[in-house]
Amino acid sequence: FADSRRATTKEIAFRFDPLLLPMLQKYNFGLFGLANNHTFDMSNAGFAESKKNLTTAGFDFYGSQYRVDDESLLVKQVGDYKIGFIGLNDTNSPVEKNAVKKLIEKAKNQGADKILVSIHWGYEYKELSNTNQRELAHYFIDNGADIIIGHHPHVIQEMEIYKDKPIFYSLGNFVFDQYFSVPTQQGLAVGLVIKDKQLSISVFPLQGQG
Repeated sequence: FADSRRATTKEIAFRFDPLLLPMLQKYNFGLFGLANNHTFDMSNAGFAESKKNLTTAGFDFYGSQYRVDDESLLVKQVGDYKIGFIGLNDTNSPVEKNAVKKLIEKAKNQGADKILVSIHWGYEYKELSNTNQRELAHYFIDNGADIIIGHHPHVIQEMEIYKDKPIFYSLGNFVFDQYFSVPTQQGLAVGLVIKDKQLSISVFPLQGQG
């Protein structure tokens, strides 16, 4: 949501007009993870403009393209519980695991009842996770995360229950103009309900409309 489009050498570079932000309000979006390989498509200045525009429109956000730091963490009251949201990008900048461990500890120190790690990772168009994804997911859960939600491959990957904690390796596409295959037009949404500090999960299949 940068204010203007910048010239770039990137073959694929994304920018949405801030005038579209009310559409997200209309459909009750409230929180966005910004950690992915396109975060700086419109330069660091464009990223700063995007955060400014999201804030002005009343949206919360967390995460960045190249760093794992305090901006990667948001602890937010959701209903009766505090949720720690951690946003990571492992596609063009490998995640430093110990930095994530420290963020999980920080979230717990801030009173988070549950910690959700949202991570951009894996290989595009591969329908199975790779070894690095699995090792990272297990490490995060071993160190206190409660749910892992992955994205970037543009197709759905498998789900795993590890130590009674859910891992979604890739939810596939949600809003994206990839109509060249069936898998890229399918995605998942995940519904999470916390009751008595127990987590229940619903999975909703999505079908793209070309």
